[in-house]
Amino acid sequence: FLQARLILPFPVEEMRELLDGSSPLVAIECNYGAQYTELLRAHAGIVPDHTIVKYNGRPISGEELVLAVDAIREGNAESRIVLRNHHQ
Repeated sequence: FLQARLILPFPVEEMRELLDGSSPLVAIECNYGAQYTELLRAHAGIVPDHTIVKYNGRPISGEELVLAVDAIREGNAESRIVLRNHHQ
């Protein structure tokens, strides 16, 4: 688990050191465009295996996150997972 809290200057070397060998590498973001994931790719050349996003204004629940991560671990997940209201 890594919670990035710094954007500028982007911590390129620290990110590479901390994320090297992580598999699968999963980015979790509360916005449509996975903005921090794009910064990670652009600055450090690191591309996560999966991105989990939720952008309906609600927080990601623990249950949603567990289900998404379980799908990744089971090999049943797309590279981009969009969490939606469970009533949809």
